[in-house]
Amino acid sequence: MKKGIHPQMQWISYVTQSGRLIHVMMTKIHETCNVYHFKVRKKIAENVG
Repeated sequence: MKKGIHPQMQWISYVTQSGRLIHVMMTKIHETCNVYHFKVRKKIAENVG
């Protein structure tokens, strides 16, 4: 390894950081969708039953 931060290493750390951020966002959206669908299903079940 040369002295200083390698440009590729900098890029990888940036990508992993943004990738982690995207992953967290996707997980939050997924959880919200699951809760929403669960509520809708419960309502439909109540209406049918």
